[in-house]
Amino acid sequence: MNALREIFKYAAIISGNNILTSVINFAAFLVMLNALGTYGFGLLTLALSALSVATFFMELGFGKAIVSDVSKELQQNNKEQASGLFLGYIIFIFFSTGILAGIMFFFSGHVSAYFGKDVAPVIRFIAVLVFISGAKTIVTSAFHIVADFGKYASFLFVDALSKLVLVYIFVAFISGTVEGILQAFIVSGILTILIFLLFVPKEILEIARMRSNPMAFFEMAKKHGKWVAAFSQLRSIESNISPWIVEFFLGVNAVGVYGALLKVQVLIMRVFEPLETIFYPLVNKFGRFDDSRKLIFRATKYILFISIPFLFIAFVFSEAVLDLVLGPDFAEYAGVFRVLLLTVVLFILNMPMKPLFFNLKAQKSLTIISAAMLASTLVLGSVFTFYFGLMGMAMNNVFTPLLDVALKNRFMKKISGEKYSIREMLFFDDADIDLAKKILSNPKFILTIFRGDAK
Repeated sequence: MNALREIFKYAAIISGNNILTSVINFAAFLVMLNALGTYGFGLLTLALSALSVATFFMELGFGKAIVSDVSKELQQNNKEQASGLFLGYIIFIFFSTGILAGIMFFFSGHVSAYFGKDVAPVIRFIAVLVFISGAKTIVTSAFHIVADFGKYASFLFVDALSKLVLVYIFVAFISGTVEGILQAFIVSGILTILIFLLFVPKEILEIARMRSNPMAFFEMAKKHGKWVAAFSQLRSIESNISPWIVEFFLGVNAVGVYGALLKVQVLIMRVFEPLETIFYPLVNKFGRFDDSRKLIFRATKYILFISIPFLFIAFVFSEAVLDLVLGPDFAEYAGVFRVLLLTVVLFILNMPMKPLFFNLKAQKSLTIISAAMLASTLVLGSVFTFYFGLMGMAMNNVFTPLLDVALKNRFMKKISGEKYSIREMLFFDDADIDLAKKILSNPKFILTIFRGDAK
């Protein structure tokens, strides 16, 4: 109960903040959509997709491995090893940002030629945002390593609020263009980083000041880190290739519609996503692998069942939801949105998987799974979009996560040697029934879970 209590305490902090920041980010999205229109927002969606891919190439997915490995070294009081890992990570981030930004500047003219218009300034602003994303990654990793999710939540809130304020100022008084909005993002990112450099945890400052060998990071990269890099790049490409498939078959305007529908979907998913974030540093504290697996499967199951009523309401009243948040022009895409809502359930089922694979240092298996998902999106995403339009891409967004869950379940059984079934996250067991009886007989019992006096 103590471990489950700790999980839900952090989940409550991040989830509550996610709701708030998602509302703020969605308000910023509405400002941008109204200023740019669907074509302009489609162009911005493609630009931010390129930023997302560039950020992953910059970081190569090592952030999750650093959080897992450094937190483990700190818990074992191996501060010199923890310092080497973290310092090497910082050096790597600054080096990779310089390389990537230079490449983006060099190829900005080629991208402009593809679109048949001058979007070189957009690409250059994206290059600046690559540097800022690198700095953000280092700061948030510092909070994750020591499980300081309060400061992490505050970082996300300040980042979202400053972005909303600056986007509104730029749109209203300076430039309501894609370039203007990207400049607002740049100013917002710099401001957020400067503020939170003052709140870096003392444990991180201590290891950052140590004279340790940063080669520890590169030794990690040569071992399980190389699979982290391969896995993360494949996932990054797979996650961000959908808008480009839509653009190829349906045009930039369709990307704007698709991006808007995804924004509403992400707004819902953000409420349920905190578990994966907190599992990386905490999974090392829960004993044997099977003990950790059972605990985080149980926590995921409760999140899943809490989400079902909200998803059902959104599914039934999709037209009203889209009319309310996006306007009457989007109500005709309610069918596409309903299909996208199905991915939320699969997203929740996927949440505990990656931290468990990282705990097992089984990133090679994640790489194989990611390659299968990328192939699925490239082939089925293209075929479905060609024949069924936006509905086809939505169908792909259901099939690919389903494949992801199935493959991870299969590989985890093989690697861990434990006998279990993913049905543990879908059905109640005796412990769940016993807990439900206690809550029904005494509703105040649920409060004791967070106070710490439940038996």
